[in-house]
Amino acid sequence: MVQKAPKAPRRAKRQEELKKRKEDLAKAKEEENKTIFTQRNITIFGIWLVLQLIFAYLEFGTIFLIISIAILIYMNTSTAEKDPEKKSAYSVFNKNCERLDGQITTATFEKQIYSR
Repeated sequence: MVQKAPKAPRRAKRQEELKKRKEDLAKAKEEENKTIFTQRNITIFGIWLVLQLIFAYLEFGTIFLIISIAILIYMNTSTAEKDPEKKSAYSVFNKNCERLDGQITTATFEKQIYSR
């Protein structure tokens, strides 16, 4: 008679998978709740808009806009250490050159075209 494998390891594995899914859902919900429309950002935009109008009145509006864009680009260019769990869209920057899930490569593209 063949003995069946105990159910406990499978059940424990399943519970771990469910726990991980719940954590992923909670993380996704937390990411979803983030918004750029905070009180601080609205205040900064209001001050910027008033300054833009003042400089436009003084006929320096274009210069102020160009300098504002340059500052915005500089502030959004991050030199901080990136999150190791996040993958880059460019596979050469990922560990072991891993591709994103569902990313089309030339091999898959050719396979799809020539299979018809």
